[in-house]
Amino acid sequence: LKTGDVISGAGLIMSLAFSGLIFSDKIFFQQFGVLIITSVLLDTFVVRTVLVPALMLIAQHWNWWPRSMPPPIHDVLEGEVESCGGLSRPILAQTSLDRMWQGAH
Repeated sequence: LKTGDVISGAGLIMSLAFSGLIFSDKIFFQQFGVLIITSVLLDTFVVRTVLVPALMLIAQHWNWWPRSMPPPIHDVLEGEVESCGGLSRPILAQTSLDRMWQGAH
């Protein structure tokens, strides 16, 4: 899944929304606005893009605790995937999911 653009866009929109606090007359709201904007931008562009993938590489099999990583259901990483009866199956000739799908009908 390619969600980087969506996450970055959401972070920028949230920062713009919270920037209204900076123009408040109260100093508390101004400080709170700067704090929230900084936190959202840091989370969007540092934590989610650098820190989380780095920690997942370090943790390896602990990412899936308390269970092991589920087996892959697709033989391809990208491409069209059809959905039928709750099962998503890749567009490949005679995969195990195809046999299950044909047995159900």
